[in-house]
Amino acid sequence: MQGAQFNGMEDRYESTDNTVTVTVKGRKVTGKPLVDGINTHRDVSDDALKAAAALWSEAHDGTEPPTSGMLDACVIDGHVIKENWAPQQMWQIASDVVLPQRWAAAKEQAAAQAPRPAHAQEEGEEEGEDGTEGLTLEHTSEDGTTVTGTRLGDGAAEVLKRHGFKWHRKNQYWYAPGSRDQQADTEFMDVVAADLCAENLTVTTAQPEPTPTA
Repeated sequence: MQGAQFNGMEDRYESTDNTVTVTVKGRKVTGKPLVDGINTHRDVSDDALKAAAALWSEAHDGTEPPTSGMLDACVIDGHVIKENWAPQQMWQIASDVVLPQRWAAAKEQAAAQAPRPAHAQEEGEEEGEDGTEGLTLEHTSEDGTTVTGTRLGDGAAEVLKRHGFKWHRKNQYWYAPGSRDQQADTEFMDVVAADLCAENLTVTTAQPEPTPTA
């Protein structure tokens, strides 16, 4: 991906003659990268550095960490912290111990709060307030025929794609193209519901209101 590299002898960038091929709207396009190089910089927050200092203090019998000078190597939470100047050692503790711990805790919290697939309900677990859990298949004039409540890996996507449904990124639901401003195709909805149930998914079909007669 690098388009050029720096020549230190002549103090200039020289083309690498690299090419890259990407797909744009179904067509493969080949060209030269426009980026010569990327420089990165990482900061560690004061809060993380403060937590690192607290861990250093715990490992040294409550001694406050010095803010300057060379510090001996030590072990913090199983990580070997190299001998270094005080600010750099605090930075390593924050980078190797504090931030990974916070990242792991954040992932655990996100996993605990993530919605579960409809078929993953365990025995004795309470259902929703309306007594149901799973997918909702409905038709409205505004949105057409839609399916909500799907979860990644629950098997619904394959069934819905087979019936021509597409994923609406903005509204986060599956929809049947061309069904808006149309009367509900109840036979089609029954077939879709049956195929979803065959995948051990719970499906609630919201029957459309009957069209009033003249």
